[in-house]
Amino acid sequence: MLVRPPDLRYKIDIMATRTSFKVTIESRDNRSLTKTFGELTRLEWNAQEKLRNAARIFLILLGAMVVSIFIPMLHFILVPTLLIASFVVALDKLKEAARNDGGSAECPKCHATFVIQKSKWSDKFHDTCNHCREDLEIHLVR
Repeated sequence: MLVRPPDLRYKIDIMATRTSFKVTIESRDNRSLTKTFGELTRLEWNAQEKLRNAARIFLILLGAMVVSIFIPMLHFILVPTLLIASFVVALDKLKEAARNDGGSAECPKCHATFVIQKSKWSDKFHDTCNHCREDLEIHLVR
């Protein structure tokens, strides 16, 4: 019996789009250090994927709320907190159009390669070198 592979067109349409960007790194404390460069990956979702992510978070928190009903004494705090959090976190996830998916760059102070942490997307953000703990400012190269 021949088995036909699953149709992957639907999965490809709702997957996130990854884009690489060049970034400049400079020290926030010591501006006299030379700027260095690195690479950053942006993860962007379409509307369908954003809705799926928000619904998944909403259902997980709602499920935790239902489970917390059966915990004596704590359910007075957990149930309303998780109910409110399920809406707030799901709406926040729904508004998130893109995310910094991390990357790597050279530290201007110690010249070691450090990992840029994942965070919400913006044109300018802050990170810390893993090696020398220098406070860094990261800008997109236009």
